[in-house]
Amino acid sequence: MFGVRIRVRLPDDWTSELGQYDIWGDVYTATLHDRRYTALYRFHGPNIDKAVALAKSADYFESVEVVDRGPTTSTEHAMVLAFAQFPEPTPYTIMLENDYMPLDPTILRNGYEFFDLFVQSRERLVDLIDRLEAVGSVGIERVVNDIETVFNPSPVTWGALEELLTDRQREVITVADDLGYFDVPREATLSDVAAVVGIEKSTAGEHLRRGVGHIAEILAERESPS
Repeated sequence: MFGVRIRVRLPDDWTSELGQYDIWGDVYTATLHDRRYTALYRFHGPNIDKAVALAKSADYFESVEVVDRGPTTSTEHAMVLAFAQFPEPTPYTIMLENDYMPLDPTILRNGYEFFDLFVQSRERLVDLIDRLEAVGSVGIERVVNDIETVFNPSPVTWGALEELLTDRQREVITVADDLGYFDVPREATLSDVAAVVGIEKSTAGEHLRRGVGHIAEILAERESPS
């Protein structure tokens, strides 16, 4: 078994249009039963109203509701609850209905959906790519031979991180992770991260240093004996 990150672009889907408006986000958590889908999205960017409008334009969504929202000095963010009934296969339904194991969260960036998942064999990976190509364009971002332990902080820890990190720190850390800056060996440079975010390299480095420092402090507090 090994880990893989796959990107999928769905033609004529609202997710493929997000990148045009400099909006990024993720599917924080989701449920699926008989193709009835409930998802909690997190959006970040300069035009949250556009992101919500794009989601509402999808025929398969029965309702799209902003449950939390807040403007900040650098960008806007919102938590959006959506209910859907999928009449046709989607990347997520294809994975679950064929016994693949996608991991939360699904990243939405630059018009693509990024999925991290465990795959049992190379043959299974080839089969998944074939199935996904029936609904969109597919690419493999990376393959990790050893299963990586994915750390998902508890809601309490997430809350503490949300309070400590600025929006820009959170954005830079997320972009760095998506690009493979924290991988071993490193798959992206600090210049790559800065270019995607649209800031100077030195500024990106400062945001990373401070943001990662805050995260380390919180995790140390959570792990220390009471």
